[in-house]
Amino acid sequence: MKVFEANNTHQVSGFLNENLRNISSYEKANQEMVGAFCINHFFENDEELKMLKQLLSVSDHHDEGPEREE
Repeated sequence: MKVFEANNTHQVSGFLNENLRNISSYEKANQEMVGAFCINHFFENDEELKMLKQLLSVSDHHDEGPEREE
């Protein structure tokens, strides 16, 4: 999955989706990112947090696995 021009594994996407789902302020989300990945100031505002949560939500529904034909 590609988010903000970076490729992410399903594990990273799942972790972010699970841990940021109930966070509404970018300051709190930044604290989570520092604790999990040692990344300071990942989000600059609430809109960026909202955008990431939407992307993760959409990809979670569309990324159910590869399509296979018999």
